[in-house]
Amino acid sequence: MRTIQLLLGAMMLISSYIANCQPKREIRKAEKRFEKSAFEEARVMFMDLANQGYRSPDVLGKIGDSYYYEGDMGNALEWYAELITKYSDYHNDYLFRYAQSLKSLELYNRSMEAIREFYLRKGADPGLVLKRDKEGYLKLIGKQSDRFSIEPYGNNSAYTDLVSNFSPYGGLMFSSDRYSAPLYRVNPSSQTSFDIYDATAGEHNKITEVINTKLHESSLVYSKDQNTVYFTRSYKGEDQNAQAILGMPNMALYKANLEGGQWTNIKKLPFNSKKYSVSHPALSSDGNTLFFASNMPGSKGKWDIFSVAIKHDGSLGEPVNLGNAINTLGNETSPFVAGNGDLYFSSDTHFGLGGFDVFVSRYENGEYQEPVNLGKPVNSMQNDVSFIINDTTKVAYFSSDRKVDDDRKSDYNIYECKQKQNFIFDCDLLVRGRVTDPVTKKGIPSCEVRLFDEEFNEVDSTFTDDNGYYKLSLLCSDTQLIQVGKPNYYLTEKIIHNNGIAKRDVSLPIKLTKGKGLLTANVYAGEGFDNLIELSDIYFDLDASKIRHKEAKEIDKVISVLKQNPGFNIKIRSYTDSRGSEVYNKKLSNRRAIATKNYLVNKGHIAADRISTEGLGQSRAITHCGGNCTEIENQLNRRSEFVILR
Repeated sequence: MRTIQLLLGAMMLISSYIANCQPKREIRKAEKRFEKSAFEEARVMFMDLANQGYRSPDVLGKIGDSYYYEGDMGNALEWYAELITKYSDYHNDYLFRYAQSLKSLELYNRSMEAIREFYLRKGADPGLVLKRDKEGYLKLIGKQSDRFSIEPYGNNSAYTDLVSNFSPYGGLMFSSDRYSAPLYRVNPSSQTSFDIYDATAGEHNKITEVINTKLHESSLVYSKDQNTVYFTRSYKGEDQNAQAILGMPNMALYKANLEGGQWTNIKKLPFNSKKYSVSHPALSSDGNTLFFASNMPGSKGKWDIFSVAIKHDGSLGEPVNLGNAINTLGNETSPFVAGNGDLYFSSDTHFGLGGFDVFVSRYENGEYQEPVNLGKPVNSMQNDVSFIINDTTKVAYFSSDRKVDDDRKSDYNIYECKQKQNFIFDCDLLVRGRVTDPVTKKGIPSCEVRLFDEEFNEVDSTFTDDNGYYKLSLLCSDTQLIQVGKPNYYLTEKIIHNNGIAKRDVSLPIKLTKGKGLLTANVYAGEGFDNLIELSDIYFDLDASKIRHKEAKEIDKVISVLKQNPGFNIKIRSYTDSRGSEVYNKKLSNRRAIATKNYLVNKGHIAADRISTEGLGQSRAITHCGGNCTEIENQLNRRSEFVILR
């Protein structure tokens, strides 16, 4: 009897051991498929385990990851949420991807909380997160938005198309898995490889097959003399690891030299390793620095952007991490350096709209400045990467997996865009000046100077000192208003149009005229100017529409602004004083507007289609003196004003 009991006990222990081993074996099988980027196959296996009750942190997290890496943020969020609410001992990476999923679904407050928790769990300072949250980073992104017009690239395929670089022959280079050969592929569900194409003169031709192989090739860049190329190539399947980004396999950087019209001497760069990836080469405009993205040791987060010096003999120095201004605890990738030195890159952790957003950072005083999000329509809730721009023509390209419609699969497509406006890089500018009496030329003390935002909310104020001087901090905004007032003087307003041009403190002297009423003028930041350019109204003689000599100087300022900003158009509004009939004054104001336009076209060579006119007669008088106006007050009403349109 005792023997039977012992046998039964042993059988139960064996059964229990087998039962415990079974899910472990299934988990290992699923993890192997996941490591090979076979996300759909791995998901089916993990889901079977979850349905059997094996809902461990890694099983839940891997199911979430399988959706996340396919761009299905809604389903990814469901599984990450179960993991994070059910457990506390999960890997930090799951919390990071949970935050990204929330952001992609526009759940920004919850995403910010998750990112803050991620920083704390990593032992990092969440101060920047708190700062940006307080500032309202979505509002800051909104102020940078609508600076590009975009449209789909004319020859996208039904597959994945990723921007590579500008071709030295005038076209666009990109990588794609269209028409490609079988691959030593990490993902068995997709038996094609990425090759590099050069779209010159409208033709999409593969780069030489010496560069393109059965493996993945992408992100090629030419040296300044066009005798060297740097490009990305994947390892063979057996050399892969699970450190991919955007579903791509483990990658390495290669170099090739042009000899006798053929690409030869193809070699891996010395800092490659099978233990990590190195990809996305970019060159500085002088050709002396190579930039790339990698998850190599020394990364601050997952993937960082590095630079390495190219020596005179073509050898390379040691890679240097670009530092905290650029790199975060998350992923930064696809660097591109414009001709003016600005660094463009994509990040999923700098404050964005969801997925990877495109950012730009200026290089000043030996270091990169805080990046600026390019805003909509370049950035979306999906992944926006591989941005390149010609800073002379302002033509740019990038790739995105945004959905064009509900039926379209979210592969990466290329978008072509044109920059219409400059970015606002510096929000710590001061405007300073002196308020003077135009008659006495002396400074006016104790004037109240107030700063308003675009929605006419007062945000700051000060008073002029004993000599009439003032200073205020400008807003991080395209348009703001400074209002200066003192009893017995006209209330004077200056509408400041920055357009991202001003890069340093600017001067704005203001003249305060005695009288009652409101005087308004537009002022603009000019490229390379310390002073703001004021577009004052111009004035006319009684019953005349001829441009006076002294008014021509004011119109010349308008010409200067329009030439510096080809994306600007202008509207001319002309007025009369109250003498004469309304019908006559309407016609007179139209003649004044047309005369002003003709000066811009004939003297300034400004295209006529950039200028519109409007004659408003005796409406909108500046001085409200009825029939008892002095000649000075009548003169202020006989004017043309300029309104910049974008």
